[in-house]
Amino acid sequence: MNFVTCQVISEGGAIFLDAGDFRIMAPARTRAPIDACGDAELVAGFRPEHINVIESPPPSDTRAILPASVSGVEQLGSQTYLNLAVGAHSLIAVVPPSRVYRPHDTVNIAIDPDHLHVFRRGERGMSLS
Repeated sequence: MNFVTCQVISEGGAIFLDAGDFRIMAPARTRAPIDACGDAELVAGFRPEHINVIESPPPSDTRAILPASVSGVEQLGSQTYLNLAVGAHSLIAVVPPSRVYRPHDTVNIAIDPDHLHVFRRGERGMSLS
């Protein structure tokens, strides 16, 4: 699981989780729990399989497309794990083994907001979403 500490930002009727180097649009199902947290720092969590490596994003893609640097590649047969650097953040993505990446490659990624989990920072327990 990837975890990123975030601040909540409201902009144009949407809620974003701002990690400093990038923003993730919060899905509608998380708005009420996020609003209830006030100004508390939150943690966004998402699984490696919910980071999409995108060769060329279609114009209709509304997700934030983030440039990432490949810092490591771990091939495990049926899947490959990519260690990625997005600004100061280290993330892990899963890609099919048919796609070949090398350290220092630059890729575009998108985090699937439908599979985003949001937690109140410093508290253990269930996801707010």
